[in-house]
Amino acid sequence: MTDANIFQVLGLVYLFIGLGMLVSPRFYKEALIKMMDNEAILFITGILVFILGYLLVAYHHVWAGGWPVVITVIGWVAVLKGLMILFVPEGSVRIYRSLRIAERQMGFYGLVASILGIILAYIGYFIL
Repeated sequence: MTDANIFQVLGLVYLFIGLGMLVSPRFYKEALIKMMDNEAILFITGILVFILGYLLVAYHHVWAGGWPVVITVIGWVAVLKGLMILFVPEGSVRIYRSLRIAERQMGFYGLVASILGIILAYIGYFIL
């Protein structure tokens, strides 16, 4: 998998989740609340986030300048987030709940995720 492919996949994932948050903010708000209340889903989420982050870091550990560093940073953030969910699940839930996400805030987060997705996809499809 090339750097371009990774940017394309990450971009499309962020874009589609962001658009989903813009179109269905209530669904995403309720999904996050239910995820925080379900230990099994939280546990599985921690495992998946850690695995995805680990794969990015293990197979794409680039600290040289340029766009590929973004992939490595996203991987390390995912590794740390996954470990936090696995080792300190109560703390993770406390952080998410402290955000007190309202439906209109979901729209803002959806817009940010969509813009990030567009940028990442653009890099993957047109720059690399």
